Amino acid sequence: MGLIDDLQASIDAYNNKIEDNREKIRRLKVTKTDLADAKETIETYKDNWAKVAENFSLDTTWQGSKKTYEIYRASDAIATDYTTYITNIDSALDAVIEKITTLENEIIEWQGAIGWLAARINSLLSEIEQALN
Repeated sequence: MGLIDDLQASIDAYNNKIEDNREKIRRLKVTKTDLADAKETIETYKDNWAKVAENFSLDTTWQGSKKTYEIYRASDAIATDYTTYITNIDSALDAVIEKITTLENEIIEWQGAIGWLAARINSLLSEIEQALN
């Protein structure tokens, strides 16, 4: 029964690939959660920093060009850095989501191949049974 053994080996190979992809997906979902948490944390920092910068600009005890420069740095430059960081997290998150989708789609395709192979085995076993009957 070499053909059946070959088909079963193909099924086993696809099952191994499916399990490998499931493990990758599991790890990527952890990464996705970590990135989403980091983004939320940074957004909170950004919001809090905006409040600090606003309070800093309202302080009347310090005057002059140095204050103006520091207010600019506090309100614009640092806020821009937070925005850039959030944008980079978004890009990484998009890449992780795309990879998860690709791996899930591969699993779906492979399950179809397994079904096709299993049907072929079933048909061959049926033919053998009918021939021996």
